Amino acid sequence: MINDFLRYCYEQGWSDAIYTGGAMAAIVFQFFFLVFYRKKYDFSLKQFVIMFSISTPLQYFSMFFLAWVENGFQNWGANNIVRSFVYFPLFFALAAKVAKVPVGKVIDFAAPSQALNQTIGHFVCPFAGCCQGYACSWGIWNPVLDERVFPNQWLECLVALVIFLYLYRLARREKYAGTGKIYAIFLVTFGGTRFLLEFLRDNDKLLLGVSNLALHALFMVFVGTIWLMVLYEKDKQKELKQRKKYH
Repeated sequence: MINDFLRYCYEQGWSDAIYTGGAMAAIVFQFFFLVFYRKKYDFSLKQFVIMFSISTPLQYFSMFFLAWVENGFQNWGANNIVRSFVYFPLFFALAAKVAKVPVGKVIDFAAPSQALNQTIGHFVCPFAGCCQGYACSWGIWNPVLDERVFPNQWLECLVALVIFLYLYRLARREKYAGTGKIYAIFLVTFGGTRFLLEFLRDNDKLLLGVSNLALHALFMVFVGTIWLMVLYEKDKQKELKQRKKYH
């Protein structure tokens, strides 16, 4: 039934429109989630609009620019944002300065919504035939390859949803402290799972089944881990100072 629907949409010429609509829907859902979520961090609506208006265009520009550079300055852009996640905090920091709010709070505020965006955005990938897994007799029909493939896109959706829910609950447990910890954990969890999921993708490999996007995902894990180590050391030093103060 699913394969019949995918084939029907392709034959009607709807596939690209559905894919584009899904990508736009991801941004819309992300926006309205953040409108609600901003209250947890005590951001006014004006502050949020300023931050979103500054950071979002920069996020998507970086996605297209980095893909362009990686492709040897040919074929401008590619709808794969994994290359850019490690640089997003720079854009959030700029937005925080303009909106005059703490940088750490903005970075952590944005973290869960990145996973939410991926959850929705990847759901429509089968319609365009991108991000597919390897050929699979029980898989979903791919309009580009005209064969059944492993539904890697929907597995990635599920993983991103789990990460979104985890980060949402973690931020609440951390009482929305805004230390940057939530985004660092996003880099580790999303990067780590994406690195593994890349082995299920039928894409160009560099060495030993590792793709270029897998390397970007691994870089996310590296940056997130260093980030968490720095935060841990800062907390440790802060605790030591407090002990000395009371002794």
